[in-house]
Amino acid sequence: GCIDTAACNYDINANTDDGSCLLVYGCTDPLACNYDSLATCEDGSCLLVYGCTDPLACNYDSLAVCDDGSCSALSGCTDPLACNYDSLAVCDDGSCSALSGCTDPQACNYDSLASCDNGSCFFSVIWQQSLSLCAGESATIGGSIYYNAGNYVDTLTASNGCDSVVYTNISVMPPLGLQQSFLLCYGDSVYVGSNAYSNPGNYIDTLSAFNGCDSVVYTNISVAPPNVWQQAFSICDGDSIVVGNNIYHTAGYYVDTLSYPNICDTIMHTNIQIDYNTFSYDTVMISSGGYYWLNQLLTVSGDYLDTLVNYSGCDSIMYLNLTIMNTTSVINSTDRKRIFRVVNVLGQDVPFRKNTIILYIYEDGTVEKSIFIE
Repeated sequence: GCIDTAACNYDINANTDDGSCLLVYGCTDPLACNYDSLATCEDGSCLLVYGCTDPLACNYDSLAVCDDGSCSALSGCTDPLACNYDSLAVCDDGSCSALSGCTDPQACNYDSLASCDNGSCFFSVIWQQSLSLCAGESATIGGSIYYNAGNYVDTLTASNGCDSVVYTNISVMPPLGLQQSFLLCYGDSVYVGSNAYSNPGNYIDTLSAFNGCDSVVYTNISVAPPNVWQQAFSICDGDSIVVGNNIYHTAGYYVDTLSYPNICDTIMHTNIQIDYNTFSYDTVMISSGGYYWLNQLLTVSGDYLDTLVNYSGCDSIMYLNLTIMNTTSVINSTDRKRIFRVVNVLGQDVPFRKNTIILYIYEDGTVEKSIFIE
């Protein structure tokens, strides 16, 4: 057993020490604030009264020997029923109150007796605004009406009894005006706003401008007279006339509208007459030699054709049937250039006619028969 008298487990009956002696004294109660985990012998020093041991704390406990960490310097109203209850307060400072109201001295409804603010405070309103007016418009602020540009201050009484101070800056936009002139082609029109104008004159339209104000547009319209052209053509049979995109081959009266960039349309009246080609058929028989025909000497019998220009500028197609009996002499047709008379087969003087046999009597007494077939 333990034979050491200093040990807390000394055994007076033991005569041999077995090494079991316990010699460490202290508080062996785990619930004590001064519990010593190394102590093997209880010495009666265990402290079991917990609380705030700080004399400066608002919750200091003079009986506590073990500090439980609850010491606090935060004091306030700890009554949950009070209007100024402080859930963070540990110590009640006697400030608890049941009277609530507006506690802000700057508020219109400040209550000097209230100890708890209930959020009902309201204040005077200071309002700044800027307005842009069109010329002739006005702005009403309270009982004041303003038409001109400037800075204005108005004091208004709100429904809650507090005054509202309104600072207003007013600018007046000048009226917008536009003058424009148009030269229209006949039949065209110009739009101003939703109005279409096609007749000459002066017009006034009121439109809404980009800034929201009215814009007065003065429009002068002139209408150019239509361009009317007359033209006449005499063309040969088979020829054509191009007018704009149209091609005409036959006689008649035509009306075309011609359009060109940046100018007005042209009304083109075209009268077309057809001049026809003429045809001449001659038969010549000579005894001998050669025959001059249209400035050329023909010495061989045969059929000949040449194309000249007739009196109207069209083709004159001449046919010759030539028969030469022998070659002992030459007849020069160029000697028969001056016509004495033009007659028909009855010997009557006649003008030129188509599809009719005509006899040309030359001054040398010779006669030439021709027929112009259309």
